[in-house]
Amino acid sequence: MRAANTLRLRLRSLFARRRVEQELDEELRYHLERQIEEGIAAGMTPQDARYAALQSLKNIEQRKEECRDTRGIRWLEDLVSDLQYASRQLLKNKGFFAVAAVTLALGIGANTAIFSAVNSVLLRPFPYRQPDRLVDMWCTVPAKGIPKMGCALPDLREIAARNHSLETVANYYWGDINITGGTPERVQGVYASANLFPLLGVNAALGRTFSPSEELFGKNHVVLLSDALWRERFAGRPGAIGETIRLNGEVYTVIGVMPADSQFPNQDIRLWLPMSFGPKDDMATRDNHFISAIARLRPGATIPQAKADVQAIARQLEREFNQNAGVGADASDYLSSVVGDVRQVLLTLLGAVGVVLLIACVNVANLLLSRASGRQRELSVRAALGASRGRLVRQLLSESVLLGGAGACLGVALSAWLVRLMRTLGPEDIPRLHSLEIAAPVLVFAAAISLASVVLFGLAPAMSLARVQVSDALKEGGRSLTAGSRTSRRGRSSASWRRERSRRRRQRPR
Repeated sequence: MRAANTLRLRLRSLFARRRVEQELDEELRYHLERQIEEGIAAGMTPQDARYAALQSLKNIEQRKEECRDTRGIRWLEDLVSDLQYASRQLLKNKGFFAVAAVTLALGIGANTAIFSAVNSVLLRPFPYRQPDRLVDMWCTVPAKGIPKMGCALPDLREIAARNHSLETVANYYWGDINITGGTPERVQGVYASANLFPLLGVNAALGRTFSPSEELFGKNHVVLLSDALWRERFAGRPGAIGETIRLNGEVYTVIGVMPADSQFPNQDIRLWLPMSFGPKDDMATRDNHFISAIARLRPGATIPQAKADVQAIARQLEREFNQNAGVGADASDYLSSVVGDVRQVLLTLLGAVGVVLLIACVNVANLLLSRASGRQRELSVRAALGASRGRLVRQLLSESVLLGGAGACLGVALSAWLVRLMRTLGPEDIPRLHSLEIAAPVLVFAAAISLASVVLFGLAPAMSLARVQVSDALKEGGRSLTAGSRTSRRGRSSASWRRERSRRRRQRPR
Protein backbone atom coordinates (compact mmCIF):
# COMPACT_ATOMS: atom_id res chain seq x y z
CA MET A 1 0.00 0.00 0.00
CA ARG A 2 2.80 2.38 0.92
CA ALA A 3 4.60 1.66 -2.36
CA ALA A 4 1.38 2.26 -4.29
CA ASN A 5 0.84 5.61 -2.54
CA THR A 6 4.43 6.63 -3.26
CA LEU A 7 4.03 5.75 -6.93
CA ARG A 8 0.74 7.63 -7.12
CA LEU A 9 2.35 10.71 -5.55
CA ARG A 10 5.25 10.61 -7.99
CA LEU A 11 3.01 10.23 -11.00
CA ARG A 12 0.81 13.06 -9.77
CA SER A 13 3.86 15.27 -9.20
CA LEU A 14 5.03 14.48 -12.69
CA PHE A 15 1.82 14.91 -14.68
CA ALA A 16 -0.06 17.42 -12.49
CA ARG A 17 2.87 19.55 -11.42
CA ARG A 18 1.04 22.89 -11.39
CA ARG A 19 -1.72 21.53 -9.14
CA VAL A 20 0.79 19.93 -6.77
CA GLU A 21 2.79 23.17 -6.52
CA GLN A 22 -0.39 25.09 -5.78
CA GLU A 23 -1.28 22.65 -3.00
CA LEU A 24 2.24 23.00 -1.57
CA ASP A 25 1.93 26.80 -1.50
CA GLU A 26 -1.46 26.56 0.21
CA GLU A 27 -0.15 24.13 2.83
CA LEU A 28 2.88 26.27 3.70
CA ARG A 29 0.69 29.38 3.81
CA TYR A 30 -1.67 27.58 6.18
CA HIS A 31 1.20 26.67 8.53
CA LEU A 32 2.51 30.25 8.40
CA GLU A 33 -0.90 31.72 9.26
CA ARG A 34 -1.36 29.30 12.18
CA GLN A 35 2.08 30.29 13.54
CA ILE A 36 1.15 33.98 13.29
CA GLU A 37 -2.17 33.40 15.05
CA GLU A 38 -0.43 31.53 17.88
CA GLY A 39 2.08 34.40 18.26
CA ILE A 40 -0.68 37.02 18.42
CA ALA A 41 -2.57 34.89 20.95
CA ALA A 42 0.60 34.82 23.06
CA GLY A 43 0.59 38.65 23.22
CA MET A 44 2.93 39.52 20.33
CA THR A 45 2.25 42.29 17.85
CA PRO A 46 1.24 41.15 14.33
CA GLN A 47 4.64 42.23 12.96
CA ASP A 48 6.55 40.37 15.66
CA ALA A 49 4.31 37.33 15.31
CA ARG A 50 4.92 37.21 11.53
CA TYR A 51 8.65 37.61 11.99
CA ALA A 52 8.70 34.80 14.59
CA ALA A 53 6.63 32.55 12.31
CA LEU A 54 9.01 33.12 9.43
CA GLN A 55 11.95 32.36 11.66
CA SER A 56 10.24 29.19 12.86
CA LEU A 57 9.60 27.99 9.30
CA LYS A 58 13.01 29.36 8.24
CA ASN A 59 13.22 29.93 4.51
CA ILE A 60 9.92 29.21 2.75
CA GLU A 61 11.61 28.46 -0.57
CA GLN A 62 14.04 26.13 1.15
CA ARG A 63 11.12 24.27 2.71
CA LYS A 64 9.54 23.97 -0.73
CA GLU A 65 12.75 22.47 -2.11
CA GLU A 66 12.81 19.95 0.74
CA CYS A 67 9.24 18.93 -0.01
CA ARG A 68 10.05 18.52 -3.70
CA ASP A 69 13.05 16.33 -2.84
CA THR A 70 10.83 13.93 -0.90
CA ARG A 71 8.78 13.18 -4.03
CA GLY A 72 11.69 11.27 -5.59
CA ILE A 73 11.39 12.83 -9.05
CA ARG A 74 13.61 15.82 -8.50
CA TRP A 75 16.15 14.50 -11.00
CA LEU A 76 13.46 14.40 -13.68
CA GLU A 77 12.28 17.90 -12.87
CA ASP A 78 15.87 19.13 -13.03
CA LEU A 79 16.29 17.38 -16.37
CA VAL A 80 13.20 19.05 -17.81
CA SER A 81 14.40 22.40 -16.47
CA ASP A 82 17.86 21.87 -17.97
CA LEU A 83 16.41 20.97 -21.36
CA GLN A 84 14.12 24.00 -21.33
CA TYR A 85 17.02 26.28 -20.48
CA ALA A 86 19.23 24.61 -23.09
CA SER A 87 16.57 25.01 -25.78
CA ARG A 88 16.34 28.74 -25.00
CA GLN A 89 20.11 29.08 -25.19
CA LEU A 90 20.27 27.28 -28.55
CA LEU A 91 17.35 29.21 -30.03
CA LYS A 92 19.15 32.44 -29.14
CA ASN A 93 22.01 31.21 -31.35
CA LYS A 94 20.11 29.81 -34.33
CA GLY A 95 23.08 29.98 -36.69
CA PHE A 96 25.31 27.97 -34.38
CA PHE A 97 22.51 25.45 -33.74
CA ALA A 98 21.84 24.95 -37.46
CA VAL A 99 25.52 24.50 -38.39
CA ALA A 100 26.17 22.03 -35.56
CA ALA A 101 22.98 20.00 -36.23
CA VAL A 102 23.64 19.76 -39.99
CA THR A 103 27.26 18.74 -39.37
CA LEU A 104 26.10 15.91 -37.11
CA ALA A 105 23.30 14.95 -39.51
CA LEU A 106 25.77 14.36 -42.33
CA GLY A 107 27.84 11.99 -40.21
CA ILE A 108 24.87 10.15 -38.65
CA GLY A 109 22.98 9.92 -41.96
CA ALA A 110 25.93 8.46 -43.87
CA ASN A 111 26.63 5.92 -41.11
CA THR A 112 22.98 4.86 -40.88
CA ALA A 113 22.63 4.44 -44.65
CA ILE A 114 25.76 2.30 -44.96
CA PHE A 115 24.78 0.25 -41.92
CA SER A 116 21.40 -0.35 -43.60
CA ALA A 117 23.27 -1.93 -46.50
CA VAL A 118 25.47 -3.97 -44.15
CA ASN A 119 22.40 -5.17 -42.25
CA SER A 120 20.49 -6.06 -45.40
CA VAL A 121 23.36 -7.82 -47.20
CA LEU A 122 25.51 -9.29 -44.42
CA LEU A 123 23.64 -9.41 -41.10
CA ARG A 124 20.02 -10.18 -41.88
CA PRO A 125 19.55 -13.97 -41.95
CA PHE A 126 18.19 -15.70 -45.04
CA PRO A 127 14.52 -16.77 -44.79
CA TYR A 128 15.51 -20.43 -44.60
CA ARG A 129 15.77 -23.02 -41.83
CA GLN A 130 19.16 -22.72 -40.08
CA PRO A 131 20.75 -20.70 -42.90
CA ASP A 132 24.18 -20.99 -41.27
CA ARG A 133 24.10 -24.77 -42.00
CA LEU A 134 23.70 -24.27 -45.75
CA VAL A 135 26.62 -25.08 -48.06
CA ASP A 136 27.15 -23.81 -51.59
CA MET A 137 29.04 -26.10 -54.01
CA TRP A 138 30.64 -25.51 -57.41
CA CYS A 139 33.20 -26.97 -59.81
CA THR A 140 36.55 -25.56 -60.90
CA VAL A 141 39.10 -26.03 -63.69
CA PRO A 142 42.35 -24.63 -62.20
CA ALA A 143 44.45 -25.44 -65.27
CA LYS A 144 42.26 -23.19 -67.43
CA GLY A 145 41.96 -20.45 -64.79
CA ILE A 146 38.27 -21.13 -64.08
CA PRO A 147 37.78 -20.70 -60.31
CA LYS A 148 34.03 -21.23 -60.29
CA MET A 149 31.50 -22.82 -62.65
CA GLY A 150 28.54 -25.17 -62.66
CA CYS A 151 28.85 -28.91 -62.15
CA ALA A 152 27.74 -31.96 -64.14
CA LEU A 153 24.68 -33.72 -62.74
CA PRO A 154 26.42 -37.17 -62.49
CA ASP A 155 29.25 -35.61 -60.48
CA LEU A 156 26.81 -34.00 -58.04
CA ARG A 157 25.03 -37.32 -57.59
CA GLU A 158 28.38 -38.99 -56.79
CA ILE A 159 29.21 -36.26 -54.26
CA ALA A 160 25.78 -36.69 -52.62
CA ALA A 161 26.32 -40.45 -52.37
CA ARG A 162 29.96 -40.55 -51.21
CA ASN A 163 30.28 -37.61 -48.77
CA HIS A 164 30.30 -37.94 -44.97
CA SER A 165 29.49 -34.34 -43.96
CA LEU A 166 26.44 -33.36 -46.06
CA GLU A 167 22.93 -34.38 -45.07
CA THR A 168 21.18 -33.47 -48.33
CA VAL A 169 22.29 -32.12 -51.70
CA ALA A 170 19.80 -30.30 -53.98
CA ASN A 171 20.45 -29.34 -57.59
CA TYR A 172 19.11 -26.52 -59.72
CA TYR A 173 19.77 -24.35 -62.75
CA TRP A 174 18.00 -21.30 -64.11
CA GLY A 175 16.98 -20.04 -67.50
CA ASP A 176 14.65 -17.71 -69.38
CA ILE A 177 11.07 -18.90 -69.79
CA ASN A 178 8.44 -17.52 -72.16
CA ILE A 179 4.93 -17.13 -70.77
CA THR A 180 2.31 -17.20 -73.53
CA GLY A 181 -1.42 -16.83 -73.32
CA GLY A 182 -2.71 -13.43 -72.37
CA THR A 183 0.13 -10.92 -72.34
CA PRO A 184 3.35 -12.63 -73.54
CA GLU A 185 6.21 -12.22 -71.06
CA ARG A 186 9.78 -13.48 -70.73
CA VAL A 187 10.73 -14.22 -67.13
CA GLN A 188 13.58 -15.88 -65.28
CA GLY A 189 12.83 -19.26 -63.76
CA VAL A 190 14.60 -22.10 -61.95
CA TYR A 191 14.58 -25.82 -62.70
CA ALA A 192 15.08 -27.55 -59.34
CA SER A 193 15.25 -31.01 -57.85
CA ALA A 194 12.29 -31.98 -55.69
CA ASN A 195 14.32 -31.85 -52.47
CA LEU A 196 15.33 -28.19 -52.87
CA PHE A 197 12.52 -26.64 -50.82
CA PRO A 198 12.56 -29.28 -48.05
CA LEU A 199 16.33 -28.68 -47.78
CA LEU A 200 15.77 -24.94 -47.44
CA GLY A 201 12.94 -25.48 -44.98
CA VAL A 202 10.52 -23.45 -47.11
CA ASN A 203 6.91 -24.46 -47.68
CA ALA A 204 4.49 -23.12 -50.24
CA ALA A 205 2.28 -20.27 -49.01
CA LEU A 206 -0.51 -21.76 -51.09
CA GLY A 207 -0.68 -25.31 -52.44
CA ARG A 208 2.41 -27.53 -52.27
CA THR A 209 5.96 -27.91 -53.58
CA PHE A 210 7.32 -30.62 -55.90
CA SER A 211 7.09 -34.34 -55.17
CA PRO A 212 9.94 -36.73 -56.16
CA SER A 213 7.76 -38.34 -58.83
CA GLU A 214 7.46 -35.01 -60.66
CA GLU A 215 11.16 -35.17 -61.52
CA LEU A 216 10.30 -38.02 -63.92
CA PHE A 217 10.15 -36.93 -67.51
CA GLY A 218 6.53 -36.69 -68.63
CA LYS A 219 5.25 -35.92 -65.14
CA ASN A 220 7.19 -32.68 -64.86
CA HIS A 221 4.56 -30.30 -66.26
CA VAL A 222 3.88 -28.60 -62.95
CA VAL A 223 4.97 -25.16 -61.81
CA LEU A 224 5.42 -23.12 -58.63
CA LEU A 225 4.72 -19.40 -58.95
CA SER A 226 6.34 -16.54 -57.11
CA ASP A 227 4.04 -14.33 -55.05
CA ALA A 228 4.51 -11.43 -57.51
CA LEU A 229 3.73 -13.53 -60.62
CA TRP A 230 0.68 -15.08 -58.93
CA ARG A 231 -0.72 -11.62 -58.20
CA GLU A 232 0.04 -10.34 -61.70
CA ARG A 233 -1.23 -13.35 -63.70
CA PHE A 234 -3.96 -14.70 -61.43
CA ALA A 235 -4.96 -11.53 -59.50
CA GLY A 236 -3.96 -13.24 -56.24
CA ARG A 237 -6.86 -15.74 -56.43
CA PRO A 238 -6.55 -18.80 -54.14
CA GLY A 239 -8.39 -20.72 -56.84
CA ALA A 240 -5.38 -20.40 -59.12
CA ILE A 241 -4.10 -23.71 -57.71
CA GLY A 242 -4.94 -26.36 -60.31
CA GLU A 243 -5.24 -23.89 -63.17
CA THR A 244 -2.89 -24.02 -66.15
CA ILE A 245 -0.34 -21.65 -67.62
CA ARG A 246 1.48 -21.96 -70.95
CA LEU A 247 5.29 -21.92 -70.64
CA ASN A 248 7.60 -22.21 -73.65
CA GLY A 249 4.62 -23.36 -75.70
CA GLU A 250 3.63 -26.16 -73.31
CA VAL A 251 0.86 -26.38 -70.73
CA TYR A 252 1.84 -26.55 -67.04
CA THR A 253 -0.38 -26.96 -63.98
CA VAL A 254 0.00 -24.53 -61.09
CA ILE A 255 0.53 -26.58 -57.91
CA GLY A 256 1.67 -23.87 -55.49
CA VAL A 257 2.56 -20.26 -54.73
CA MET A 258 5.74 -19.51 -52.79
CA PRO A 259 5.98 -16.94 -49.94
CA ALA A 260 6.79 -13.36 -50.87
CA ASP A 261 10.22 -13.52 -49.19
CA SER A 262 11.17 -16.83 -50.85
CA GLN A 263 13.16 -15.80 -53.90
CA PHE A 264 15.78 -18.51 -54.14
CA PRO A 265 18.35 -18.13 -55.58
CA ASN A 266 17.77 -14.39 -56.22
CA GLN A 267 15.06 -11.75 -56.33
CA ASP A 268 14.59 -11.98 -60.12
CA ILE A 269 13.17 -15.54 -60.11
CA ARG A 270 9.46 -15.61 -61.00
CA LEU A 271 8.71 -19.36 -61.11
CA TRP A 272 10.13 -22.83 -60.40
CA LEU A 273 9.88 -26.01 -62.49
CA PRO A 274 10.95 -29.61 -61.73
CA MET A 275 14.41 -30.49 -63.07
CA SER A 276 13.81 -33.35 -65.51
CA PHE A 277 15.66 -34.67 -68.55
CA GLY A 278 14.31 -36.94 -71.27
CA PRO A 279 15.88 -40.34 -72.07
CA LYS A 280 17.41 -38.96 -75.27
CA ASP A 281 18.57 -35.72 -73.66
CA ASP A 282 22.36 -35.46 -73.37
CA MET A 283 22.28 -32.55 -70.90
CA ALA A 284 22.76 -34.78 -67.85
CA THR A 285 26.22 -36.01 -68.88
CA ARG A 286 29.65 -35.55 -67.30
CA ASP A 287 30.79 -32.98 -69.86
CA ASN A 288 27.88 -30.57 -69.26
CA HIS A 289 28.78 -28.27 -66.34
CA PHE A 290 25.77 -26.01 -65.85
CA ILE A 291 24.07 -27.22 -62.69
CA SER A 292 24.39 -25.48 -59.32
CA ALA A 293 24.10 -27.23 -55.97
CA ILE A 294 23.23 -26.35 -52.42
CA ALA A 295 23.56 -28.72 -49.46
CA ARG A 296 22.85 -28.91 -45.75
CA LEU A 297 25.46 -29.99 -43.20
CA ARG A 298 24.97 -33.10 -41.14
CA PRO A 299 24.58 -32.53 -37.38
CA GLY A 300 28.02 -31.90 -35.92
CA ALA A 301 29.71 -31.35 -39.31
CA THR A 302 31.48 -28.09 -40.15
CA ILE A 303 32.10 -26.07 -43.29
CA PRO A 304 35.84 -26.95 -43.42
CA GLN A 305 34.94 -30.64 -43.18
CA ALA A 306 32.43 -30.31 -46.03
CA LYS A 307 34.98 -28.42 -48.12
CA ALA A 308 37.63 -31.12 -47.61
CA ASP A 309 35.05 -33.85 -48.30
CA VAL A 310 33.93 -32.31 -51.61
CA GLN A 311 37.49 -31.72 -52.79
CA ALA A 312 38.50 -35.31 -51.98
CA ILE A 313 35.52 -36.74 -53.90
CA ALA A 314 36.36 -34.53 -56.90
CA ARG A 315 39.90 -35.97 -56.95
CA GLN A 316 38.47 -39.50 -56.85
CA LEU A 317 36.16 -38.73 -59.80
CA GLU A 318 39.09 -37.23 -61.71
CA ARG A 319 40.93 -40.54 -61.41
CA GLU A 320 37.88 -42.64 -62.27
CA PHE A 321 36.45 -40.80 -65.31
CA ASN A 322 38.32 -39.36 -68.29
CA GLN A 323 35.70 -36.60 -68.70
CA ASN A 324 36.66 -35.31 -65.23
CA ALA A 325 40.31 -34.67 -66.08
CA GLY A 326 41.33 -31.31 -64.58
CA VAL A 327 37.89 -30.76 -63.01
CA GLY A 328 37.82 -30.06 -59.27
CA ALA A 329 35.12 -29.04 -56.79
CA ASP A 330 34.88 -26.69 -53.85
CA ALA A 331 32.40 -25.52 -51.20
CA SER A 332 31.78 -22.70 -48.73
CA ASP A 333 29.06 -21.47 -46.43
CA TYR A 334 26.11 -20.14 -48.40
CA LEU A 335 26.30 -16.54 -47.11
CA SER A 336 29.97 -16.13 -48.09
CA SER A 337 29.25 -17.57 -51.51
CA VAL A 338 26.34 -15.22 -52.13
CA VAL A 339 28.03 -12.11 -50.75
CA GLY A 340 31.49 -12.70 -52.23
CA ASP A 341 33.75 -9.63 -52.32
CA VAL A 342 30.88 -7.32 -51.36
CA ARG A 343 31.53 -8.01 -47.65
CA GLN A 344 34.93 -6.32 -47.67
CA VAL A 345 33.63 -3.37 -49.69
CA LEU A 346 30.72 -2.73 -47.31
CA LEU A 347 32.84 -3.06 -44.17
CA THR A 348 35.42 -0.67 -45.65
CA LEU A 349 32.66 1.84 -46.43
CA LEU A 350 31.29 1.48 -42.90
CA GLY A 351 34.73 2.23 -41.47
CA ALA A 352 35.12 5.24 -43.78
CA VAL A 353 31.80 6.83 -42.80
CA GLY A 354 32.67 6.12 -39.16
CA VAL A 355 35.71 8.35 -39.62
CA VAL A 356 33.41 10.99 -41.18
CA LEU A 357 31.23 10.89 -38.06
CA LEU A 358 34.29 11.22 -35.82
CA ILE A 359 35.41 14.29 -37.78
CA ALA A 360 31.90 15.76 -37.47
CA CYS A 361 31.99 15.23 -33.69
CA VAL A 362 35.39 16.94 -33.43
CA ASN A 363 34.11 19.91 -35.45
CA VAL A 364 31.01 20.27 -33.27
CA ALA A 365 33.16 20.00 -30.12
CA ASN A 366 35.34 22.84 -31.42
CA LEU A 367 32.22 24.92 -32.11
CA LEU A 368 31.02 24.32 -28.55
CA LEU A 369 34.41 25.23 -27.10
CA SER A 370 34.62 28.45 -29.09
CA ARG A 371 31.10 29.38 -28.01
CA ALA A 372 31.86 28.48 -24.39
CA SER A 373 34.52 31.14 -23.91
CA GLY A 374 31.80 33.75 -23.35
CA ARG A 375 29.94 31.64 -20.78
CA GLN A 376 32.60 31.33 -18.09
CA ARG A 377 31.23 34.19 -16.01
CA GLU A 378 27.68 32.79 -16.24
CA LEU A 379 28.84 29.40 -14.94
CA SER A 380 30.98 31.02 -12.28
CA VAL A 381 28.00 32.93 -10.94
CA ARG A 382 25.93 29.75 -10.87
CA ALA A 383 28.72 27.90 -9.08
CA ALA A 384 29.02 30.75 -6.56
CA LEU A 385 25.29 30.47 -5.89
CA GLY A 386 25.70 26.81 -4.95
CA ALA A 387 25.52 24.80 -8.19
CA SER A 388 27.72 21.70 -8.00
CA ARG A 389 30.15 20.71 -10.73
CA GLY A 390 27.93 17.76 -11.64
CA ARG A 391 24.95 20.07 -11.98
CA LEU A 392 26.91 22.34 -14.33
CA VAL A 393 28.11 19.39 -16.42
CA ARG A 394 24.52 18.13 -16.66
CA GLN A 395 23.33 21.55 -17.77
CA LEU A 396 25.96 21.73 -20.49
CA LEU A 397 25.34 18.15 -21.57
CA SER A 398 21.64 18.91 -21.96
CA GLU A 399 22.57 21.30 -24.78
CA SER A 400 24.62 18.52 -26.35
CA VAL A 401 21.65 16.16 -26.03
CA LEU A 402 19.41 18.60 -27.88
CA LEU A 403 22.04 19.04 -30.58
CA GLY A 404 22.47 15.27 -30.84
CA GLY A 405 18.71 14.73 -31.02
CA ALA A 406 18.32 17.29 -33.79
CA GLY A 407 21.29 15.79 -35.64
CA ALA A 408 19.85 12.28 -35.23
CA CYS A 409 16.44 13.25 -36.61
CA LEU A 410 17.97 15.02 -39.61
CA GLY A 411 20.43 12.13 -40.04
CA VAL A 412 17.71 9.46 -40.12
CA ALA A 413 15.77 11.53 -42.67
CA LEU A 414 18.93 11.86 -44.77
CA SER A 415 19.66 8.12 -44.46
CA ALA A 416 16.12 7.26 -45.65
CA TRP A 417 16.75 9.30 -48.80
CA LEU A 418 20.17 7.66 -49.28
CA VAL A 419 18.65 4.19 -48.83
CA ARG A 420 16.09 4.87 -51.56
CA LEU A 421 18.89 6.13 -53.78
CA MET A 422 21.01 3.00 -53.20
CA ARG A 423 18.02 0.74 -53.78
CA THR A 424 17.31 2.43 -57.10
CA LEU A 425 20.80 3.15 -58.42
CA GLY A 426 22.87 0.52 -56.57
CA PRO A 427 24.90 -2.05 -58.50
CA GLU A 428 22.91 -5.08 -59.68
CA ASP A 429 25.62 -7.51 -58.54
CA ILE A 430 25.18 -6.66 -54.83
CA PRO A 431 22.87 -9.36 -53.42
CA ARG A 432 19.73 -8.46 -51.44
CA LEU A 433 20.23 -4.74 -52.10
CA HIS A 434 16.69 -4.53 -53.45
CA SER A 435 15.33 -5.23 -49.95
CA LEU A 436 17.31 -2.41 -48.36
CA GLU A 437 15.25 -0.57 -45.73
CA ILE A 438 15.44 1.33 -42.45
CA ALA A 439 14.64 -1.64 -40.22
CA ALA A 440 14.50 -1.80 -36.40
CA PRO A 441 18.21 -2.79 -36.04
CA VAL A 442 19.12 0.21 -38.18
CA LEU A 443 17.16 2.58 -35.93
CA VAL A 444 18.84 1.06 -32.87
CA PHE A 445 22.20 1.63 -34.57
CA ALA A 446 21.26 5.24 -35.35
CA ALA A 447 20.27 5.81 -31.70
CA ALA A 448 23.53 4.24 -30.51
CA ILE A 449 25.78 6.35 -32.72
CA SER A 450 23.77 9.47 -31.82
CA LEU A 451 24.35 8.77 -28.14
CA ALA A 452 28.04 8.10 -28.78
CA SER A 453 28.23 11.36 -30.73
CA VAL A 454 26.70 13.30 -27.83
CA VAL A 455 29.35 11.87 -25.50
CA LEU A 456 32.16 12.54 -27.97
CA PHE A 457 31.37 16.16 -28.79
CA GLY A 458 29.63 17.19 -25.58
CA LEU A 459 31.56 15.74 -22.66
CA ALA A 460 34.95 17.38 -23.24
CA PRO A 461 33.60 20.97 -23.57
CA ALA A 462 31.30 20.40 -20.58
CA MET A 463 34.12 19.14 -18.36
CA SER A 464 36.38 21.98 -19.53
CA LEU A 465 33.81 24.62 -18.62
CA ALA A 466 32.84 22.94 -15.36
CA ARG A 467 36.48 23.10 -14.18
CA VAL A 468 36.53 26.89 -14.37
CA GLN A 469 37.79 28.53 -11.16
CA VAL A 470 34.95 30.55 -9.68
CA SER A 471 37.13 33.13 -7.91
CA ASP A 472 39.30 33.78 -10.97
CA ALA A 473 36.35 34.23 -13.27
CA LEU A 474 34.57 36.54 -10.85
CA LYS A 475 37.77 38.58 -10.35
CA GLU A 476 38.09 38.94 -14.09
CA GLY A 477 34.50 40.14 -14.22
CA GLY A 478 35.13 42.48 -11.27
CA ARG A 479 38.21 43.97 -12.92
CA SER A 480 36.20 44.53 -16.06
CA LEU A 481 33.48 46.29 -14.11
CA THR A 482 36.04 48.38 -12.13
CA ALA A 483 37.82 49.34 -15.30
CA GLY A 484 34.54 50.39 -16.81
CA SER A 485 33.68 52.51 -13.74
CA ARG A 486 37.05 54.21 -13.79
CA THR A 487 36.75 54.96 -17.44
CA SER A 488 33.29 56.35 -16.84
CA ARG A 489 34.53 58.55 -13.98
CA ARG A 490 37.40 59.82 -16.08
CA GLY A 491 34.94 60.65 -18.82
CA ARG A 492 32.66 62.50 -16.42
CA SER A 493 35.61 64.44 -14.86
CA SER A 494 36.93 65.48 -18.23
CA ALA A 495 33.50 66.73 -19.33
CA SER A 496 33.04 68.73 -16.09
CA TRP A 497 36.47 70.34 -16.51
CA ARG A 498 35.62 71.41 -20.08
CA ARG A 499 32.29 72.92 -18.97
CA GLU A 500 33.99 74.85 -16.10
CA ARG A 501 36.64 76.22 -18.45
CA SER A 502 33.99 77.45 -20.90
CA ARG A 503 32.05 79.15 -18.07
CA ARG A 504 35.18 81.00 -16.87
CA ARG A 505 35.96 82.21 -20.35
CA ARG A 506 32.48 83.66 -20.70
CA GLN A 507 32.81 85.49 -17.33
CA ARG A 508 36.27 86.97 -18.15
CA PRO A 509 36.04 90.81 -18.64
CA ARG A 510 36.69 92.01 -22.14
